[in-house]
Amino acid sequence: MRPIKFLTKLAIAAGLLAAPAAVATPYDTLQSIAGTYNMFLTGNLGTAGSPFANSDVQGNVAVAGNAYISGSAVNQNNTGGSAALIVGGNLNQTYGSIQGNAYVGGDATLNGVGSIQNLVVRGSLNDNGGTVGGNVFVGGSTATLNGGVTINGSLNMTGANSTLNAASNGGSSPAGGIYVTSSTTVNKPSYWSTPQTSGGPSTPATPLDVFGTSTDITNASTSLTALSGATAVSSNGGTINITLTKNGLNVINLTLPNGATVNSINITNANGITPTGLIINVNGNNINFTGGSLSYPSGISASNVLYNFSNATSITGSGYGFVGSLLAPLATVNFNNGNINGAVIAANYTGGAQVNTAPLTLTLPTYQTSGGSQVATPEPGTLALFGTGLAVIGLVFRRRRYRAAPA
Repeated sequence: MRPIKFLTKLAIAAGLLAAPAAVATPYDTLQSIAGTYNMFLTGNLGTAGSPFANSDVQGNVAVAGNAYISGSAVNQNNTGGSAALIVGGNLNQTYGSIQGNAYVGGDATLNGVGSIQNLVVRGSLNDNGGTVGGNVFVGGSTATLNGGVTINGSLNMTGANSTLNAASNGGSSPAGGIYVTSSTTVNKPSYWSTPQTSGGPSTPATPLDVFGTSTDITNASTSLTALSGATAVSSNGGTINITLTKNGLNVINLTLPNGATVNSINITNANGITPTGLIINVNGNNINFTGGSLSYPSGISASNVLYNFSNATSITGSGYGFVGSLLAPLATVNFNNGNINGAVIAANYTGGAQVNTAPLTLTLPTYQTSGGSQVATPEPGTLALFGTGLAVIGLVFRRRRYRAAPA
């Protein structure tokens, strides 16, 4: 028994000694988000009067507030992961598709939306003429189906004293069965199978707690602006030319006057320079990108470029090809047309520009805390553990976070 006890104590001691190396920083959170989500918003996607319309997001989308979508595809490239769409508030989508699982913390109103795999709605569901390839879970007071909704899995009503309204639905009976609570009022088509009160699949845990990382995003953005060794560039807008003068990671502090219009940013290498990544800290507000694009030298691509708008509250674009991840934790980003190739991490997003996936692979430097101390970046193995921890935390649903989400 003594050797076993000794080994147990040794293992515990080793774990305690290793613990400091596993400390995750806001940079790790930022990299995890930018590598997982094509769009990550701490506010809303679109508005009731101006939804995200007739466009696509190629990768996964997470929205802490409400999402308004019309005729657009979410996770168009079916990039995988546990969720194609996470909405902390209400989802209102007309046509288009969600290529994968969808989780909604509030109510969901869907009209002709296709390609959903599994649908989890913590509030009520109103679905007209859509298709769900897997199971549907509704935790709210009502589920209303009409216009030929097709469910290829099971329909599960998990809320007490809830109501299922499907008498006018023209779709086939859910292939996996209908499961309700004993207090559910059921109004179903005569050709549907008889609802059961037990035996249905358990409701999947919903990964909405990822929005607890919004503070980390803001802290990461602030810390990036203080990186040492940055090259300072000032411009009034128009065409901006930048020359990279360092091997490895280059940091540019770009100062623009409020309201500046940027047509193009041309970045080149100085002779003999081999860059591996680029961070551009943009100081300015109400920046408008119009009718142009970004160009990079060899060694620089969308996946290793990060634009950090730490103090901007408004960024607009029209007919612009934006290449690189866009970090703007305080801003409403409005791109009317054109495209963004990279992760969009912002407060709100409006407009109809195509958002293409380009997961951020940029290695960020040592994180600086507000007190000036340094926190070492974890080793790759530790980062993997952190990613696992974030995933586990993400599987805990705490709806109270989203009751305060902006409407």
